[in-house]
Amino acid sequence: MQFKKSFSSSLVDGGHDKMASWNEGTDCCSWEGVTCDSSTGRVVDLDISCQQMDGSSPPDFRYCRQFQSTLPHNNFISQYFPHLWGLNLAYNHFNGSTIPSDIVKLTELTRLNLSHTGFSGKIPSEFSHLKKLVSLYLSFNQVAFNGDEDYSNVLANATNLSELWLQEVNMSNIKPSSFSNLSHSMKHLDVSDCGLAGKFPESVFRLPHMESIRLKRNKEFLVQLPRSNWSAASLKVLEVSSTNCFGKFLPDSIGNLKSLSVLSLDDNFLNGTIPSWLLALPSMEILGLSYNQLTGEIPEIRSSSLRYLYLDHNRLSGLAPTSSTTLKRWNLQWMDLSSNELSGIMLNYICYLASLMVIDLSNNNLSGSIPECLFNLTELSVLNLRTNNFHGPIPSSVFGNMSKLTHVDLNGNKLGGSLPQSLATCKMLEVLDVGNNNVDCRKR
Repeated sequence: MQFKKSFSSSLVDGGHDKMASWNEGTDCCSWEGVTCDSSTGRVVDLDISCQQMDGSSPPDFRYCRQFQSTLPHNNFISQYFPHLWGLNLAYNHFNGSTIPSDIVKLTELTRLNLSHTGFSGKIPSEFSHLKKLVSLYLSFNQVAFNGDEDYSNVLANATNLSELWLQEVNMSNIKPSSFSNLSHSMKHLDVSDCGLAGKFPESVFRLPHMESIRLKRNKEFLVQLPRSNWSAASLKVLEVSSTNCFGKFLPDSIGNLKSLSVLSLDDNFLNGTIPSWLLALPSMEILGLSYNQLTGEIPEIRSSSLRYLYLDHNRLSGLAPTSSTTLKRWNLQWMDLSSNELSGIMLNYICYLASLMVIDLSNNNLSGSIPECLFNLTELSVLNLRTNNFHGPIPSSVFGNMSKLTHVDLNGNKLGGSLPQSLATCKMLEVLDVGNNNVDCRKR
């Protein structure tokens, strides 16, 4: 109870207060957010992170209501909970205060989550004393390591560290060679938006248990993907967008990553053609290759798991011939092929993609008429065909069953006729742009 009183807080927007169940005369092991060791009765896990309002697990933090708090820095946790294995303060707001040095006294900690807490300043150098850490979350704070030595010491001492989440931590003074000291137990590494520069060690891609590597938005980070010896059995997520990822294109060795579900290489210096094996990876769900210099045809999609395909802002010229049988196996929900050099008649492909929610083919050289078969896409919410060469009337029945449409952009084509009355069935429609055509928009 003394800890609760010392924890000065106010809830934002009427949020859920886990400490409301912390009442005198009750067993602390029954309090929300508190876990005790069954044999000793000691409190070993403290979770006062923000909680989703309906109490579901895991919480969806988009709907989180935060504490706005100030923390005492002297023994504020170690005095009351000296035996903690896990501490979670995520998704609270501590008003720009520094990370309490008191935390480093919790030498039994294996899990520490301080993400989205509003901390600022330097990360205590004594973090290197937390030798039993398995997971460390510091993302989305205005904090920085004192220097390369402090960071290296954390990695050197925490020999069982398997999760390191540091997105938006200032690491501009960290040498990339420090990553060579990552534990062989490492599974998840996130150093996105950290201001890193220099050459990322290739050895990290070969760590035997690695499941996710996120290096995105470090523009001066030199990343070369290995040509062999990936941690092929386990890697599921590889995000290297907006780095200096050099090399003509992906090495064929990526084709051996059968568990890979997310590959993001947007905004790099990739050129050449897309290899056919890339769209055949059996577990791929999200593929991002936007803002590169890719040319040639888009290979046939042979992966039925692919949901999100981002190939916009390249120089791609078309889709490889694909049978209707293959098209029906596609489960695409989002396809962005905008700002390429696509030409000819392509929309008949789309008619087979029954799960499609967003299609963006804007800023290409596509031609022909809009086929009536589009009305089969009952899940479609966004249709963007802006700045192409489509001609003829907008089919009168095309919008009849598309009740989920929110955005339709047909601006800058050669369409004529009048607006179809079937648009009236699109109750969710927010944007309709048929400008720079010859469409008669007068009410009839």
